[in-house]
Amino acid sequence: MNLKSDTIDTAEDGAVLYEDRLNAGCHWSMIMRKGTSLRLIDEQGGANVGMLFYNPVNMLERYNAPDTLKCQHTFKLTKGNCLYSDMGRIFCSIVEDSVGWHETVCGNTTKQMVTEKWGEKTYQDYHNDWNQNGYDSFLVELAKYGLGKKDMITGFCFRI
Repeated sequence: MNLKSDTIDTAEDGAVLYEDRLNAGCHWSMIMRKGTSLRLIDEQGGANVGMLFYNPVNMLERYNAPDTLKCQHTFKLTKGNCLYSDMGRIFCSIVEDSVGWHETVCGNTTKQMVTEKWGEKTYQDYHNDWNQNGYDSFLVELAKYGLGKKDMITGFCFRI
C-alpha cells in the first residue's frame, strides 16, 4: 500500500510545490503555509491516514474534534467541511473528497493493538517489515517540533 502526497500552491497557478510517496505504515510531517493544499492519493487501495493539526506559530493551538463536529452538526466530514482549532479558528477545509466522508474520533493504533493483531516484531529483526503503530509514530513526528505525550490530541482519520 503506497500513498502519494502533493502540496499544491492554490494561491498561484495550482503548481505542485512538493511531492512525496509514502510507504504503508510510515510517518511523515510538514508545516504548510496558508493558501496551500495537501492532496493525498491512495495508489493501491485500502489506505488510511491519521493526521494531527497544530498551529506552527503557536503549538498550544491544536485541532479540536468535538468543536469541529458540533459546530457543523455532523459526524461525517466531507467536501465543504472545516477542521477547527481549540481556539475556534479554522485550520483547514476539505476541498475535494473522492471517498464520501471521513471520521475524526476513532483514535489510532497502539503497540498493544498491533502486537495482538500481528505479533511482536522488532525493527532489528524485521527491518522494513516491522509493524509500527499510530501512537508511537505520532510521538516521533511530534518530537521533531518539540512536542511530546502531553501534547497528543485526537487525530483525524482519512480513508482514501
